[in-house]
Amino acid sequence: MVIDCEFHELYRRNQRPPARPVTIEDDVWIGAKASILPGVTIGRGAVIGVSAVVAHDVPPFTIVAGVPARHVRKLDPTLFELELA
Repeated sequence: MVIDCEFHELYRRNQRPPARPVTIEDDVWIGAKASILPGVTIGRGAVIGVSAVVAHDVPPFTIVAGVPARHVRKLDPTLFELELA
């Protein structure tokens, strides 16, 4: 898994770009070799497919996959809650 938060220096030292942190909410599954780009939020209960490149926010209880990552399916949050009980 790669989470890129722009840690490499591409700008002059006195002109740093604004920070764009990655946010990963609870109960998220991230497949092997997935890349999550700066500024992305992965919603609760989301699933990121293997080798996906996530460039945009992923809503809660959503499956995304591919390059670039695209919506595959919406998960039923009520069934998810039953599994955690």
